[in-house]
Amino acid sequence: MHKVGFWGCGNLAKIIAEKLSDGTVTGYQIVGAYDIDPDAAGKLSQICGSKACGSMDELIELMPEYIIEEVSPVVLKKEAFRIIRRGINLIVLSCGAMADDSFASRLAEYAEKSKAKVYLASGAIGGFDIMGAARLMGNLKASVINEKSPEALNGAPYLKGRLLDKEKEELLFYGTAREAIDFFPQNLNVAVAAATATSGVDNTSVCLKSVPGMALNTHIIELEGNFGNASLKISSYPSANNAKSSEIAAWSVLYILWKLRRSIVFY
Repeated sequence: MHKVGFWGCGNLAKIIAEKLSDGTVTGYQIVGAYDIDPDAAGKLSQICGSKACGSMDELIELMPEYIIEEVSPVVLKKEAFRIIRRGINLIVLSCGAMADDSFASRLAEYAEKSKAKVYLASGAIGGFDIMGAARLMGNLKASVINEKSPEALNGAPYLKGRLLDKEKEELLFYGTAREAIDFFPQNLNVAVAAATATSGVDNTSVCLKSVPGMALNTHIIELEGNFGNASLKISSYPSANNAKSSEIAAWSVLYILWKLRRSIVFY
């Protein structure tokens, strides 16, 4: 059995823990969970019978083979190196942290030295196979259009406390992926993931719209390069317990764990 730990015990972590515990994905034992909120760590640990850790050090000392992150880009950048230095593999949901070039470069250096791996979860989007192949072929341009309900976007730093109109569609943001994640750290991790996989965070344009009445979070990724062109549209239901995230993001982590135990996989 491969040992797994949780760093961040929110809604997505709860889904992952439940599905690892009920045998949907087999071969993993959850050994510990840590969250800045002790109650959240305690509740998650009850689901899977693991240890509720009071600190990151306590989680690391359990030496899980994989730590699943569900915190925020800011917190990830502060603590990730401690995990990687110990040779523990890290599965990342807060891909927005990769917009920080210095962090991404240092993380790669630490991983190379310790032989640990950093797995960036696809979250609420897909198509990373064609993104990667198209990038290698060259001259790749990419853009990302995000459409979400006002409820999914309210509370973002960019809004400074303003509540979005429940009846009127609004173009909230247009700029680069690097700019986007600073303004919408909980909403545009997928845009940074797509940018990192394609033309880079400074060369990938991001458009974010608030669309009242939307039942699904929608992401449209446009690619154009030497390979030809592609348009990828993914519409996914928000999590029932958190409108800011899509439930499929949790399943993207489960899919990583599932693939890690297979001999024949798609890449």
